[in-house]
Amino acid sequence: MENDHIILNVDSDNRRIELNLFKESTIIDIIDELIDKKEIIIEKILEIFNDKNNNYEANLVYIDIIGKVFNDNERSVIEKTLKVGMENLLSNIIIEFVDSEKELGLFSIKELFEKDENISNTKYIKHSIRSGIREEYLGSVVLLGDLNSGGQLIASGNIIVFGTLRGLAHAGATGNKRAFVGAKEVENAQVRIADKIIELGLYEENTILSIRDDKIVVEVKEKKDYKRI
Repeated sequence: MENDHIILNVDSDNRRIELNLFKESTIIDIIDELIDKKEIIIEKILEIFNDKNNNYEANLVYIDIIGKVFNDNERSVIEKTLKVGMENLLSNIIIEFVDSEKELGLFSIKELFEKDENISNTKYIKHSIRSGIREEYLGSVVLLGDLNSGGQLIASGNIIVFGTLRGLAHAGATGNKRAFVGAKEVENAQVRIADKIIELGLYEENTILSIRDDKIVVEVKEKKDYKRI
């Protein structure tokens, strides 16, 4: 069975490796896949260490773990699993557990919205949505892949795309104007929130769209140039 509990991204410029975890995966699933991907993780760490363009005084690599909340015992197990086989590198590695919404740049936006019981249920999609495919959900949706040109993702709540948004994303489809759309990258997409529509060009940075003053506004967060591998 193909492992799909962890999406591995590399941000060489900022010396970060991101482990994006599927929220519904068990701690056992995550540990098993960490073990399977350990060689790849070490390889990417060494590539960052050996980068000739490294201008940092301290040769550190940060491993960000996002997408799932853990208790102290679970964090300890994950850290110990990551450290096995990296004993010679540990003094130069910093492991951080990061709130996935903060990492995507959505935390400040979400604080503005009141809790709505109608959109509190969140669906996690582990695949990309291809051209010609239309997917509809009651509640909010987190897409751990791309929304490709010609594809449609429709939700009554919020939509968060951890890949590239190229197709149609329609949040608040039942009329909820407090819903929002967030994406790591946007390329020539159409976004709808409730009954409002906006056409977008190219936004490489983390992009958030919400309704203000009865129109859709675009907010671009700090760019994080992650490369998926």
